Amino acid sequence: MNYKTKLHQIKAMAFDVDGVFTTGIVQLLPNQDPIRSFHSRDGYAVQAAVRQGYLIAAITGGKSETVKASLKALGIQDVWLAARHKIEAYEEWLARYDLATRRFSIWATTFLTPKYFCAPDFHAVPMMQPLRFAP
Repeated sequence: MNYKTKLHQIKAMAFDVDGVFTTGIVQLLPNQDPIRSFHSRDGYAVQAAVRQGYLIAAITGGKSETVKASLKALGIQDVWLAARHKIEAYEEWLARYDLATRRFSIWATTFLTPKYFCAPDFHAVPMMQPLRFAP
């Protein structure tokens, strides 16, 4: 099966926030929430994916309600803030939509651990790397 056929199997996507939707730069100002920069093209892509019926989740270690409100405004219904163990939040999301036994979810993040490479139905996408599918 070629990669284009496999891409059509993806129905759900989960994203980290910092370093995925943002540049990874966080401005810290006195008495204010940290300031993150998001690219408008990412917002447009998320809105387009939601309109096409993709399930999308955002899982972040950050605690900003402003970030959560912004992601919700884009159409992301499942947003985890202050996720100390992101893989647990990801697995909860998979279970919520019965995605755990299907091969059509991906996780985009700026970090990877060996656990990501061990799950046969799990496609981890490190940023700036090609998408790889399990056979």
